[in-house]
Amino acid sequence: MKYKIMKTIINYLGGAFCSITLMLCFSCNTENKPGATGKIVIRLILAPKIVHPFPENYALKEKMDLNYVSVKNTEDNKEWQLVSAMLNEEGVKWVLHTDEPVKINFGFGSLPIVSPGDSLAISYDGEDFRFAGRGAGKQICWNEIKKIGKKSPPTHSNSRIYATKEYFDWQKYLDDKLAVQIPFLDSCKSQFTDFEYNYLKANIVSLAESDRIQTFRALRTFSRKDSLSCISAADLKEIWDSTQHNYLNKWLQNVSEYYGDIYCISEFNKVEVWQQFDFDFNKDSLGIKDLRNYLYYVNVKKRYKGLLRERLLASILDDQTKTELKKSSTQIMLKDYYNQPGFPEYKQRMKEIETKRAQKIAKSE
Repeated sequence: MKYKIMKTIINYLGGAFCSITLMLCFSCNTENKPGATGKIVIRLILAPKIVHPFPENYALKEKMDLNYVSVKNTEDNKEWQLVSAMLNEEGVKWVLHTDEPVKINFGFGSLPIVSPGDSLAISYDGEDFRFAGRGAGKQICWNEIKKIGKKSPPTHSNSRIYATKEYFDWQKYLDDKLAVQIPFLDSCKSQFTDFEYNYLKANIVSLAESDRIQTFRALRTFSRKDSLSCISAADLKEIWDSTQHNYLNKWLQNVSEYYGDIYCISEFNKVEVWQQFDFDFNKDSLGIKDLRNYLYYVNVKKRYKGLLRERLLASILDDQTKTELKKSSTQIMLKDYYNQPGFPEYKQRMKEIETKRAQKIAKSE
C-alpha cells in the first residue's frame, strides 16, 4: 500500500513540476488585506487548451476569485472571505493571510483544508489536478481518497429503502468504502498535522455515517408505511444496535474538538431518542415537537462533551425557537443552556437569535 501511495505522489508531482516554469509568467496578483501573520499562497496553472481562445472561455475573466473560510466555520462563523487576482494566459496567483486552516473554493475546484505556511502550485488540464509545493502531499492524498470512494451505491437513493436486504446492502457498501478510505488516509498521515488528519478523517466518516443514518430512517419509514414489511419495533432495535454503533461512528462522536458537519451526529441523537419509544411517534412526548426537542436536548447533555455538545445543544435550540419560542419547554431549555459553563460566543449568538425572534413575535401580535 505504501509503495502504491508513494508512486501516486511521484506521478502527481512529476506532472506538476513540468508545469512549474509557467509560474514565471504570472504578471500580477492581488493579496487580500493582511489581518493575520500566517500566509497561504495558491498558484493555479492552466493548460493552454483551457485558456485559448483567451478570454472568450466562459469560465475565465480578467480577474479570478478565490473564496476561503476557516475550517472552524461552525454555526456562528460562516462568513467566506474573497480574494481576487489578475489572470493571464498561464494562470493566477492568490495570497491569503490567515492564522487558521481554511477550506478553499476557486473557479475550477476546491481544497478541503489548507494551512498557514502552505504554498501550492496547482496545474489543471481540464480533467485532473496536479499539485506541487509545500502542502501538496495532503492534497494528492485527498484526491486519491475521493477517487476510491466513487464506487456506485447499491440503490438509487439512500432515502428509499424497501427491504432489509437493501438496507444491509447499503451497510456493506459503506463499510467497504470506509475500509479502503481510512487506511489510505492513515498511510498518508505523515503529510498532515494532527488537526488536519482528524479534520479529514471526521469528514470521511461523517459523510458515510450520514448515509448510514439516512438508510435506517428510510427503513423505519418503510416499516411503518407498509404492513407487509413484517419489520417490528424489536427488529428495528436489533438492526439499529447491530449496524449503527460501529467503531468509527463512536470515534466521530468523541472527537475532542469537532468542527465538521453535525448532521449525522444530530440525526443519530434523534434516533437514539426514538428507540426509547419503539420508534413510534404516537407514543407519549415523541409526537409533540417541543417535547420531542426537549428529549433530544436532554440526551445530548447526557451523551456528548465539549464543542460537539455545545454545537448540538445550540442547533436544537435554534430549531426550537423558530416556532416554539413561547412554549414552557423552550424556556426551560434556554434557561438551562445559558447556565451551562463555557462557550460564551455560542451563548451570545443564541441570545441574539432568541431576542430577534421574540421581537418578531411581539410585532405580529
